[in-house]
Amino acid sequence: MVLLSGRYGRDPVLRRLLQELLKDVEVRPVEPLRGASRSKEAAQGYAALGEGLLGGYFRDLVEHLEVGKACGTAVDYLTHPRAASLRERVLRSYVETVRNPKLWGSGAT
Repeated sequence: MVLLSGRYGRDPVLRRLLQELLKDVEVRPVEPLRGASRSKEAAQGYAALGEGLLGGYFRDLVEHLEVGKACGTAVDYLTHPRAASLRERVLRSYVETVRNPKLWGSGAT
């Protein structure tokens, strides 16, 4: 099954094209979380992941995605010299604020 979220899930052309390409796979949109119709879809996604990490309704999905094994930060692959200070600030903040930081290839795991 392919689940489409956000604006892509509401795009009937995209859904039709994917369904044609993936004939043996169900393609369907993710319904917004009940009671969260005013929040952004990204926020709803984070809520679903958090709820799954706590063992709730989305637990099986979160386990399948191996979210608990994730490590590093969004800036790990920024290599431009002008981004060096941003990368260092983000990494420092991450190490200082996360109880058990998991970084790629560092002693801070």
